[in-house]
Amino acid sequence: MVGLGRGPLSLVSQLGPSRFSYCLTSFLSPEPSRLNFGVFATLNGTNASSSGSPVQSTPLVVNAALPSLYFMSLKGISLGQKRLPIDPLVFAINDDGTGGVFIDSGTSLTWLQQDVYDAVRRELVSVLRPLPPANDTEIGLETCFPWPPPPTVTMTVPDMELHFDGGANMLHPILSLLFCRGSTTVSQYHVSTYDLCSILLPQIL
Repeated sequence: MVGLGRGPLSLVSQLGPSRFSYCLTSFLSPEPSRLNFGVFATLNGTNASSSGSPVQSTPLVVNAALPSLYFMSLKGISLGQKRLPIDPLVFAINDDGTGGVFIDSGTSLTWLQQDVYDAVRRELVSVLRPLPPANDTEIGLETCFPWPPPPTVTMTVPDMELHFDGGANMLHPILSLLFCRGSTTVSQYHVSTYDLCSILLPQIL
């Protein structure tokens, strides 16, 4: 494990580079993840990503109560083409240092404030309406769907887009937010079935 936070024990703090950048690719991607330091970590508006899109950026925010973490100003969330009805103030850092949105690249799950989680879950359940939602109590994931859908049902799972301060938009392929749980083979038809579970959870206060 490599620590990249602002704390004194992290690799970044010990090496002391002027800047660093990293890109953690999907486990399904043939491309390796990358970690760059110093001049190799320079990004600017003329650079383009591997997809050909211009590089986007949003300011990092310092939370005095948790100074080692990288906070950002999240303004909204979309599923597919629909911007969800979420008050941007729910993403703000409170006066006592609670709240806010920060990056934790060492955690597979994403915790959302309860109102935000409820809005995302409602829309996901609505989009996947032919499939009955269920909980996976064994591993603690609250929103799961049987998969694949019946042959007569055409199903498109929308990507999620995060909208940040400064106009930056981060598109999450839906496969990065879903976890395949279990497998059962129906021998007569040779069909494997499993649960598709969202890795989004409500924040526990």
